[in-house]
Amino acid sequence: MAIVSLTLAGRLIGRAGVGAVAATGATLYAMGIVVWLFRIGPQPDYLADFLPGQLLTGAGVGLVFPSLSAVAGLALPSHRWGAGSALINTARQLGTVLGTAVLTMI
Repeated sequence: MAIVSLTLAGRLIGRAGVGAVAATGATLYAMGIVVWLFRIGPQPDYLADFLPGQLLTGAGVGLVFPSLSAVAGLALPSHRWGAGSALINTARQLGTVLGTAVLTMI
């Protein structure tokens, strides 16, 4: 789903704007987590419990990441795009690492 929505994200960003696409992606991701919270039970059932949440979270990630990258491309002049893109990707990776570490400690 991430790859499918990633290919559509560029067109959607051009039509609806970066903020709308990022918000839609974040909403889909949150919906996937909610599906997991309410569907997964003691008896595992991949198709009914895990797959719907994975489809939603994958689509959400596929919409959010290109939106974040597009912000650097749209907001910065062309000679600074490389540095802006590197900074956004570094911040994303640090956020993932620190968020995972904090969640693991909790």
